[in-house]
Amino acid sequence: LNAMLQSLLEERFGLKVHRDPQIRQGFALAVGKSGPKLKPAEPPPAPVQGLTQEEQKAKAKQQAQANMAAIMKRMQESRESGTPLGGLSTASWSSVTTEELASRLVQFTEAPVVDETGLTGKYSVAIEIWKNADLPGGTVFDVVEKLGLKLVPRKVTVETVVVDQVSKTPTAN
Repeated sequence: LNAMLQSLLEERFGLKVHRDPQIRQGFALAVGKSGPKLKPAEPPPAPVQGLTQEEQKAKAKQQAQANMAAIMKRMQESRESGTPLGGLSTASWSSVTTEELASRLVQFTEAPVVDETGLTGKYSVAIEIWKNADLPGGTVFDVVEKLGLKLVPRKVTVETVVVDQVSKTPTAN
C-alpha cells in the first residue's frame, strides 16, 4: 500500500524525495542488568467461523464496552485514591517486536529510540507512564526498567525523508 501511495504521489505531484541519515541525540533500548522480563505474545486466535457480519460487529462492540468499563474502573480507583489521571499515559500492544517497541516509545521519550536488545520474537507489553515522576508508575525510564530493559542516552542515526521537488498542482486523471 505504501509503495502504491508513493507511486501515486510521484506521478500526480511530481514528488521527488531522498533519504538522509542524520545523527541525533536519542536513546538505545538495551537489555537491563537482570535480563528481559517481557511476556511472550499469545498466538493469534483462530478465526471464528460462521459469524455473520452483524455477529462480528456485536462481538467487537461487546469488547469495546468491556475495555471502556475497565478504563472507567481505573478512573474510579484513581479518584478514590486521590491520584488524578490527567498525567497518565497508557499503552498496550499484544504482539510487538523489540524494534516495534522502540519505535513506539518515541511518543514518551520525545526523542528517537533504536533497538539494541538483540531480542527476537514478539511480546505482549502494557505500560503506564505518569507525567509527574513522583506518582506510582513513574517515568518511561522506570516503566522500561520493569520490563528488564533500559533506555541508554546516546547519539543515534535516524533516517530522514527529504523532499527535493513537489508540484503544487496535481496532473489530471
